[in-house]
Amino acid sequence: MNTENTNLFCMNCGRRLTAEAQFCPSCGAEVMRSEQPKQQEQPEQTDRYATQYAEDPAPYEQYEQFEPYDTPRYAPPPSKPAARGQEVPKSLYAIVLSLTLAGMIVVGVIGGMIIHFTRSGGEKVQTEAQVESAAAEEKSDNTTAQKESDGLMKYPEVGDKFQEISASSISAQYGVLLDCENNEMYAGKNYDEKAYPASLSKLMTVIVALEQCNDLSDTYEFTDSDIKSLKDANTSVAGFCAGEKVTIEDMLYGATLPSGADAALGLAKYISGSEDEFVKLMNDKVEELGLVGTHFANVYSLHDEEEYSTALDMALIVEYALNNDKISDEFIKIISAKDYTTSKNSEHEEGIELGSIFMSRYDGFYIDRNADGKKDADVIGGKTGYTEESGYSLASVYKIEDTYYVCVTMKSSTAETATSDNITIAERYLPVYDMLDDDSSTAAKNTTTKKTTKKTTTTQPQTAPQPSGDESAAAARAGKSNIVNGGYAVSDGE
Repeated sequence: MNTENTNLFCMNCGRRLTAEAQFCPSCGAEVMRSEQPKQQEQPEQTDRYATQYAEDPAPYEQYEQFEPYDTPRYAPPPSKPAARGQEVPKSLYAIVLSLTLAGMIVVGVIGGMIIHFTRSGGEKVQTEAQVESAAAEEKSDNTTAQKESDGLMKYPEVGDKFQEISASSISAQYGVLLDCENNEMYAGKNYDEKAYPASLSKLMTVIVALEQCNDLSDTYEFTDSDIKSLKDANTSVAGFCAGEKVTIEDMLYGATLPSGADAALGLAKYISGSEDEFVKLMNDKVEELGLVGTHFANVYSLHDEEEYSTALDMALIVEYALNNDKISDEFIKIISAKDYTTSKNSEHEEGIELGSIFMSRYDGFYIDRNADGKKDADVIGGKTGYTEESGYSLASVYKIEDTYYVCVTMKSSTAETATSDNITIAERYLPVYDMLDDDSSTAAKNTTTKKTTKKTTTTQPQTAPQPSGDESAAAARAGKSNIVNGGYAVSDGE
């Protein structure tokens, strides 16, 4: 190939090359040759400054002269860089994203381990005081929620007179002592925690029945299905039988004194036509009173996960009945009866003799607030309750002068300790303003105004309850069963 007229240029830096050049003298790039078609010769271009210099170099001698260079001024890059805007490979994005996610996961795991160690590991374990503080805050939240409830009954404030009942002083898991005149708590133990009321719920049954019935001489006739359902449920009964017409008054006493489920069912069906409709009335009354910790599910008082209350709620239910002018007299009359005989009829010619389980529990006991061996508070009456799940419950109404107090304990270990728990709370925490000297007593009484002004009272710890007679004999009397004319035993294990 003729190379004389071939114009060679460096593909890297553009410098003109000689025909024999193997490498570019400027950038050092290797010369790659390929046969090119012969191009038409171009007229030689001259540099007029070079021509002038050749003709007369004198004018140009004042300028600095530079020698031409035959070596490159810089080392060529190893490879051609990517042009601006050239697309970055997707694999690079994937690598960067993977590394970022991996880093985030590592940071999250390390942070979680640090938090876990801080809360439950090493030397940062919660102390017993911290646990108690958390429990107190939770209890405070519950109390706040109760205070905000809107209803006829207002949850009492925990004032200066309130004392926490020590865990060792009573066997009951829940308890409260409430002043029904001033709506004031004197003592409490887990009083706003959920518990199962057992037959204490019959107190609400009686309250609703008294409010709904205008004539207590009206009657309800028991059916075969009524009696069969009670036997199948193995409930305590007053002793009414199928085909018997029973007055509302008889059923009120039958539901309270022996805690008869047959009497409670008769009241429900007389008033509402069915058990379910009557339960709705009971829950409507709960809502009307503004009790946020109580719900009823049946009239039998059988255990049900949806039937629950608190010691304070049950005390407020009793307080409501005692302060309700429409029903208070009849309510007190019923809960304070030691015994009662139902109306005579063809099924029971002599009537049914009903004995109060509550009064049998208190037989031989009295309230001694100053440990002088004398009774100084009246036991008015109350209601018992028991199921295997709920344990033994007891609601007691006491009276000092003209003021009623209600004590409620729930989940005691035995029937006897339930009574002992109530008496212990009454003797240790009932006020003693009426037992002070004349001047102090008069001053304390003058500060008492019904419904508006709180009494100036003091509480005095007392010794354990003192029976006036043989305690074992009282316990034996409290544990006996009634046999009714229906032919089957009626357990008063409440």
